[in-house]
Amino acid sequence: MFTLRHLVMALATVAAIAWSWHMYSAGQARERPKTEAAVDSAESHRLSAQGAQAMGQALDITVHQARDADVAAAIAAAQAKEAPNADVPLDPARAHRHRALDDELCRLRPSLGRCRPASGGDAGGSH
Repeated sequence: MFTLRHLVMALATVAAIAWSWHMYSAGQARERPKTEAAVDSAESHRLSAQGAQAMGQALDITVHQARDADVAAAIAAAQAKEAPNADVPLDPARAHRHRALDDELCRLRPSLGRCRPASGGDAGGSH
């Protein structure tokens, strides 16, 4: 037989279950931002590590290219000094173009060395 006592017990059980579920859901809701923040932080660290690795690789490539260019320039300079026409003076117009290109390189990158001091006019001398 179903009595008032059974009804109260059933309502109390339902209320207890509802309260537990509410507290569990609220706990999950409180933990969700922490979990999401941890995931975001891990993703940020992963992306940062990838970026650092890519930058290191790019720097390595640049250093190798600079070394290769230095070697190629040294070989070309040595070959130019041994060329049969190495002692023949350049045409003045060609020499002027070369000086202008050298000056532009020195303007763009003064640390190259062997750059002439900047002056208002060209003295006509060689490097």
